[in-house]
Amino acid sequence: MKNLSQFGSALVVLLLLCAVPCRSSQQDKGDDGLLDKISSKIHDQFGPKLKVDNYTSPYYLQGDFNGDGFGDVAVQVKVEEGREDLKSHKVKYIDINPYNGSNGHEKDPVSGMWNNCAGVAVIHGTAAGWDAPSAKYIFYECFSVFRMIRKGRKIYRGGGSRGPTPAPKGDSIQLELENGGTVLVYWNGNTYRGFGQRSGD
Repeated sequence: MKNLSQFGSALVVLLLLCAVPCRSSQQDKGDDGLLDKISSKIHDQFGPKLKVDNYTSPYYLQGDFNGDGFGDVAVQVKVEEGREDLKSHKVKYIDINPYNGSNGHEKDPVSGMWNNCAGVAVIHGTAAGWDAPSAKYIFYECFSVFRMIRKGRKIYRGGGSRGPTPAPKGDSIQLELENGGTVLVYWNGNTYRGFGQRSGD
């Protein structure tokens, strides 16, 4: 009986150990399927050389960034190899640096970007979803994490804040910069702009 009890205990432990990788594998398959769908959409709308950067979590955000009532998506991407395709795909590259005069202005993606930072590709959806977007945007910054700030949530000011506190028309995207700063990217009704919340090094 003792040996049978020990065998039963060992079997339970073995099953528990197996459950973790099995569940993880199923989760990985689900994530791969979603990643394939998002990558396909980015390639269709922004060009085949743009790559989804899924090394951080989250790597995409779903919200209503322009406040028109339709779902939008923002995806972290690697831009370097796909810059020259952006214009032909009617993508607007917007400067979101809150500390210069071109904040909110459209710039040339080939000459206006530098290397080794991350891009955020934004698709404004319509009643037809993301297959027939109303507009496509990209902005570029050296950031490590991005998160969504829901419309109506209080926007805090900090040492990096200048000018009036913005009133976003939709959900906003907050970037944690690699230099320690924080920037809120929001739609003002006409374009995306950056609002500094915390200054970096």
